[in-house]
Amino acid sequence: MDLTSFAFTITGLTTYWGLFQLNLFDSMPIPSSAALIENMWDGVLVLDRENRVIDINPALQDILEIAATKTIGSQVEDVFAAWPHLVEILQELDIDSAEFVLEKKNTRNYFDIKISPIRSKSIEQSGSMVVFRDTSKRVEAEGALRKGEQRYRRLVESSPISICVMVDGNYVYANPAAYKLFGAEKPEELIGKAAVDFVHPDFLELIGERLNKFNERKKILGSNEGMIVRVDGQSVEVEVSTELITYQNQEAVQILIKDISARKLEEERLERQVEELAVLHSIAVAAAQATSEDELIEEATMIVGSVLFPRNFGFLLIDEESQTLLLHNSYRFESEAPRGDVLSIPLGHGITGAVAQTGAAIRIGDVSVDARYLDIHSNIRSELCVPIKSGQKVLGVINSESDELYAFNEADECLLQTIAGQLAAGIEKVRFFEEMQRLAVTDSLTHLNNRRYFFDLARSEFERARRFQHSLVAIMLDVDEFRGINEKFGHAGGDLTLNAIAYSWMQELREVDVIGRYGGDEFAILLPETDLKAGKEVAERLCKISKAMTVESERRAISVTTSIGVASLLDNSQNIENLIDRADRGLYLSKEAGGDTVSVIQD
Repeated sequence: MDLTSFAFTITGLTTYWGLFQLNLFDSMPIPSSAALIENMWDGVLVLDRENRVIDINPALQDILEIAATKTIGSQVEDVFAAWPHLVEILQELDIDSAEFVLEKKNTRNYFDIKISPIRSKSIEQSGSMVVFRDTSKRVEAEGALRKGEQRYRRLVESSPISICVMVDGNYVYANPAAYKLFGAEKPEELIGKAAVDFVHPDFLELIGERLNKFNERKKILGSNEGMIVRVDGQSVEVEVSTELITYQNQEAVQILIKDISARKLEEERLERQVEELAVLHSIAVAAAQATSEDELIEEATMIVGSVLFPRNFGFLLIDEESQTLLLHNSYRFESEAPRGDVLSIPLGHGITGAVAQTGAAIRIGDVSVDARYLDIHSNIRSELCVPIKSGQKVLGVINSESDELYAFNEADECLLQTIAGQLAAGIEKVRFFEEMQRLAVTDSLTHLNNRRYFFDLARSEFERARRFQHSLVAIMLDVDEFRGINEKFGHAGGDLTLNAIAYSWMQELREVDVIGRYGGDEFAILLPETDLKAGKEVAERLCKISKAMTVESERRAISVTTSIGVASLLDNSQNIENLIDRADRGLYLSKEAGGDTVSVIQD
């Protein structure tokens, strides 16, 4: 039997069934660059019109861990049943791209899916090509970047340093510290406002120059110090640092603003402290080197007034006789000078008088509300006055005035009190030195020049008279019967007598005349620019004054007479001692004549 015809019949029926029942015509490969797809790093999936898999490259097979033999010809919902989200993406043929997350074991991979239609000449759209691009590293980097940005934002938000971002000259961001620094309660008070609106007027020019340079060079010019004006109008000293950044895809400037007010105050305090220490050192040196009270006060006024208290400042010293405060002539006045009637202030009168009387410092922030203030200067608003005390004794006061309200604080008062203490010690030293000098040249009983100092002055007058051919007269005086006075009235009576005679003679003499206690009850007088005749007249007046006076003692009144000798400068006079000896000879002649007389030596 020939079975060929039967075999062809079966083959034809099978082919018909395969072509028309299984739609094998529809599963024919779509023309593509097969070699290119096979070698692509990205995963590639090719689908037909009916959303059946007709090709899958090795890269996608590795990604999804599936074999091509099990996927070709199958519907996507069957092939990718394990990934419902991927099925949804592949069934939505009208989308162009999507993201797909593949989780395997403990890993997660991210893919960017691109769906492109495949078109042919005969069929409008014969299928789709789906490309799987692994974006895991990019997503990981973006995640890390987002985390970094979040951490950075948290740091910025919690930073104690004020941080602002400026775009086109306006603030677009500010952290909480910046709101606090600017005194803003709402973002609208800062965000959107021009940065220069918060710059202190004194720094506008500087900021303008820096902005111009930035616009020219597009380069930040480092940090600088300045001052901002808060929302409430208060000024704050700040240090500003700037940096170029990108903010929301825009070129921006990040500004770090640090409040340096406390640091500035500390710097000013330290600077003031250095100045104060320098002043105290200078005052101590001046007190040690000064040879007179005036010299010390003038130096102290210059040191303290020029460095620490540039307004009205100076010293007032107590005059013991009148019990008043006297303005020292070195007092500094930068406002109008005081009236003549306030150069001497009674103790207890005004602020300075009250300090001198009580020995306690007074600090007044507003003198207009203190009734004690003497309205000497119309522009003075505040005053600080401290006593200069040696032990419990007040020697004077240091006074400082300002045209500002509450210009002086506790530190100023403490400083002036320290200076006052140094000056008190210096004044006492100078006064002691001056007293020692006075005692060295003064007779302690009569307060006249002692013999040594009298001869020093007499020699100068003698040389001057010889040089300029001027007349000069010497007078020697002695108390008659002085031993008898001591015997009758005691040494106290004798001392009273000498003191009374010396005082009465001092009232009769001129300022240019030189008088001294020569020794015991003897006195010497030198009369410059006086001839012998005039000298004799002076001697006779002194003799009459002595005779006319009575000295009251504890026992009874003491009567006094004197013997006097007079001599004048001669052409042959060798020295002052020669002139004094000649007058002394006249004194002995008067004594030999019984006293109470004047004898003149002419040769």
